[in-house]
Amino acid sequence: MDIITLESKLLLKPDAGIYYCVARAGRDVDVLPLHLAVEESSVPHLGEQVGPPVTGTVGEPVSLPCRMSGSPEPYLSWILPNGNVVRRGTAVPGGLTIETNGSLYLPNPSLRDGGHYRCTAVNHYGRDALSVQLILNSQHIPALRTSFPRGPQSAAGRSTRIRAPLLRDMNEGSGDGEESHALCVCLCIFHKLRVFFARLLHGRLLTTLEVWTRPPRMQLASYREATIHQGGEVHLECQADGVPAPLLSWVLPDRSVMTSAGPSTSRISVDTNGTLHISVTLPSDRGVYRCVASNSAGAASTSVRVHVSSLPPVIQQPREEHLLLSPGRPVYAHCSARGAPPPTLRWRIPDGTLVRPSQFLHGNLFVLTNGTLHIRKVGPNDSGSYECTASNAVGTDKRTVKLKIEGGAEGERRQGEQSLSSKPASPVLYPRISVTEKPRQSAVRLPAPPHPVGPPSSTGTASAPTVITQTASLVSIINGETLHLPCPASQTPGFTRGSFTWTMPSGKVLSQGESGDSGRYLVQEDGALTVQQASVFDRGTYTCRSTSYDSSSVSVITVPVIVIAYPPRITTGPSPVTYTRPGVAVELPCLTIATPRATVTWETPDLMQLKVMAQPRIYGNRYLSPQGSLVIQKPTSMDTGFYKCTAKNVIGVDTKATYLHVI
Repeated sequence: MDIITLESKLLLKPDAGIYYCVARAGRDVDVLPLHLAVEESSVPHLGEQVGPPVTGTVGEPVSLPCRMSGSPEPYLSWILPNGNVVRRGTAVPGGLTIETNGSLYLPNPSLRDGGHYRCTAVNHYGRDALSVQLILNSQHIPALRTSFPRGPQSAAGRSTRIRAPLLRDMNEGSGDGEESHALCVCLCIFHKLRVFFARLLHGRLLTTLEVWTRPPRMQLASYREATIHQGGEVHLECQADGVPAPLLSWVLPDRSVMTSAGPSTSRISVDTNGTLHISVTLPSDRGVYRCVASNSAGAASTSVRVHVSSLPPVIQQPREEHLLLSPGRPVYAHCSARGAPPPTLRWRIPDGTLVRPSQFLHGNLFVLTNGTLHIRKVGPNDSGSYECTASNAVGTDKRTVKLKIEGGAEGERRQGEQSLSSKPASPVLYPRISVTEKPRQSAVRLPAPPHPVGPPSSTGTASAPTVITQTASLVSIINGETLHLPCPASQTPGFTRGSFTWTMPSGKVLSQGESGDSGRYLVQEDGALTVQQASVFDRGTYTCRSTSYDSSSVSVITVPVIVIAYPPRITTGPSPVTYTRPGVAVELPCLTIATPRATVTWETPDLMQLKVMAQPRIYGNRYLSPQGSLVIQKPTSMDTGFYKCTAKNVIGVDTKATYLHVI
């Protein structure tokens, strides 16, 4: 191995920058970048001119000489002991200026201004420098005239005033006109102990001020999840304590920051207690909301992932219903729907007119606030199809009621059969109707049930079954979990379940004991439906249909289901290029969020695949933590190369890579 060294005898400011060392071997090339920083210093360099020291007095003007010559005229500057540079025409704290002869003028020097000053002159042909040491002495030494406790005084995030004792000049007599002085600290924001100086005349007295602070501490869990229907309201709380009281702010998913004192939008605002309000939730509001509490001692945060569920409307009544009535009878046609956001209902009558809830038409037709269409007295002109439409931002659903008006003896006979239809129905118990999925003839005799319940049925004409519909609450699960949907029997008196079926969102129908999709779907003996390892493709509306033994009643239960899943996202990953020195451990972070949980793997330069497990793993000098970070202990040049972190679940993949330089 050859070692190549680049050596420079005299470094100047223009020499700063990036230097590249390039090694070639055949077709292989390796490049090592090195950053060189050149800083000015007032300390005299080896072999540099050193002028005679200059002695001055604190508070009295002093000049440091520096005469120059050259052609063209050199550019002159002074480097102070603290590293600052003074040039002609520039303003410097303390009033330091460069005179026309090149001397540095200090109008009011203090003890901390003592040290080495360096004068530099530069033109196109070279440069020269001269170092001068400034020595400052105090005129008088002050002495304490009264005793003063030296113990610490404390303050916690508030304004405070420290009383300083009177100081007496050793060369001056004491007078009655002297007064005490105070050091006022307007706002204590220090986390550690600091020392303040009470200055009087040309002396000082030291007193210690302890500022007591406590970094913020969140009073809620560091991570939460919230699910809300589209269009609903969200209230996200954020509580924290600390000294001084922390400032609460929210970082939204779009990286914008909101506080109670800052501007708010028409939908999103922050209360003075730190609660974030979203009045009307939209799909774009889903994501991670981060509350940050900060004060002078530090910061803390908590995160809330908001899921916004959007469900298309589902009308709770059968999609089609037939009514046969005689003239003069009232009609109640029900239409209620569920969805997210809540759907809007409207009826279209046979002549094409649209009618909304709480609207009268022709003095005879009215739509109630719950969506029920009411006709006070039907007539021949009321025959036709009445269509109810439920719509929201996600989709629409429709239901049709076909009304037929008959007169004469046949109408009188049917009037008794349809009497229940001419009266208001309860929310879940509907009149005798004929459902298109199971049409029946009026003269068909019902077969005897296999297990008779109650008195034997009498012979005669059969009527349409009574349909009892209801909608269960929204079911929300995480992708990969098991979905369990019960199908309870109707609580209507006299209802005994004979058979039941489940209809999947895809339209597939399963009966008792049947299974589908390679056993993932299973209808159990008690009527419950189980879906193993549910995925986002299993979301939708599930319908359980139960029929009584005598087929006189049908119970329909609809269950809306959402499956929550998000692709992986690496929130904290390694930088594109990472530098370290041989033997100095380096950590490559890879923190992810995903639903379901992502599988994290690292690919190393030697093409090894390191999988993150629940327990830490060690592969040679590589330590893999359960959180996903890869730590390379005692790295060498053999560890140089590309490292790639990959997070993957059933929804998607995210990767981050870095090139590690061990130099």
